[in-house]
Amino acid sequence: MNTTQEARDRRYRRIIGFSDGNLAIIVNLPEYATNLVKLKAIVKAIQEAAEEQKTDIKGISKYKLQAKNLLIKLSADNARKLTSFAKLTQNPVLLGQVNFTETDFKRFSDDSLKDYAQLIYNCAEPIVSQLENYNISTDSQATFSGAIADYNEVLVSPDLAGTIKKQATEKLVRLLIEGDQVVDNMAAAVEVVRLKEPVFYLGFKTAQKTTVRGRVSLSVKGQTVDVNGQPMPGVIFTATLNGVVVLTKKTSKKGGFNLKSLAAGAYAFTFKKAGLAEQTITVVVNAGELTKLKVIMVTME
Repeated sequence: MNTTQEARDRRYRRIIGFSDGNLAIIVNLPEYATNLVKLKAIVKAIQEAAEEQKTDIKGISKYKLQAKNLLIKLSADNARKLTSFAKLTQNPVLLGQVNFTETDFKRFSDDSLKDYAQLIYNCAEPIVSQLENYNISTDSQATFSGAIADYNEVLVSPDLAGTIKKQATEKLVRLLIEGDQVVDNMAAAVEVVRLKEPVFYLGFKTAQKTTVRGRVSLSVKGQTVDVNGQPMPGVIFTATLNGVVVLTKKTSKKGGFNLKSLAAGAYAFTFKKAGLAEQTITVVVNAGELTKLKVIMVTME
């Protein structure tokens, strides 16, 4: 995953964690619980796709070995069962076709293993209804056929690692689009309790914020000026949230200030400088949004 995709995945996980911690509220929100289940499934699928993206030559070799060992196991098992059937039903033709041991299958070349496995499958297919007592059924045949197909894909694919990575990348794109839609639906449901549950509402908005690692989100950008619009440097200001002072800073030589990564909420910003009237402004910070303001400082009367 690239950094933006990782940020979106972390966003989904934050929303899941926040939601699980507020079950008493979300249970009453329209379709929220249903979308939460969907989001959890998407996050799990994203993790699987991300792991597939990291497939390397070592991983492919392991995958090939697993496919080969499974096919050897199934081929030898079915050959034993068919051999027993052939002997007990006195069918010498079938016996001559299927009388192979597990050691035989292990000794076959890669291409021969596929061919002999297909032979065993083909011998059982037309008489599968007679093999119930030998633990060969349509279901077991389907499993066997799938193993043959998987092994054949390993053999014929010129760049299996590249194919797996490409498929995983395409899958990630689809999952993230779906995940964003689910989150949008959850956000729409949260609007129902914006006034009734303000703490929950702001918590969701904060969890919903997408933050890319290596980048810092700018929350508030402002400037202090005089009545003529000229920059006013050295103004001390504080930001208070829910009665708690969260920061105290001073404006730059050009009166500017930038505040990064503030939690969502309604802040009281107070600006002070000797000889000037104190100014207090309410500033609403929304997750993922930049709030701009210009503060006019006037002479104290």
